[in-house]
Amino acid sequence: MPGSSDVRQGIARTQWRGEGQQTRVWYQADFEPGFWVPDIVARHYAATSLRESVVQLFENVEAGAREQ
Repeated sequence: MPGSSDVRQGIARTQWRGEGQQTRVWYQADFEPGFWVPDIVARHYAATSLRESVVQLFENVEAGAREQ
């Protein structure tokens, strides 16, 4: 959300596709922070943390869907 974060620009794409009794989710996000980030932080720590956050998000979506 513009004005609500430290991201200069970004885009996220999500595709959902049914495969039998399952759903395959494809997610891609590209963004540019509005502040300097050292390369080692961006490539290792931030990437790992973001990946784990996205996995947790979709695991939560799946858990909610199973409750219904």
